Amino acid sequence: MLSVDDHTLIAKDQMETPENSSLCLVPNTEQALEFAVLVKRIEGNAITVANRSLKHFTKSGARFLIGPCLSVRLSDFQRMLDYAAEKLHFSMVSETLGN
Repeated sequence: MLSVDDHTLIAKDQMETPENSSLCLVPNTEQALEFAVLVKRIEGNAITVANRSLKHFTKSGARFLIGPCLSVRLSDFQRMLDYAAEKLHFSMVSETLGN
């Protein structure tokens, strides 16, 4: 990223916004967050957020990620997968067909 202020991150490149998608931002890939940073809008290479001060979570030059909000914390998602793995039998197609 080129720069950051309280509510806007300036990326090196122009960003394309997927239609009808809620986007979340990970402002610094080297710092874990316990909450979502919701993207308010993207205009060119400027990413604006509404609910957080980005200066507390990142700095110029840091790497960031942006993508669809999944509405599930990663730890909760991993617990769901672990639970499903205990309750369901997973098999390969070749095992099912007897090959």
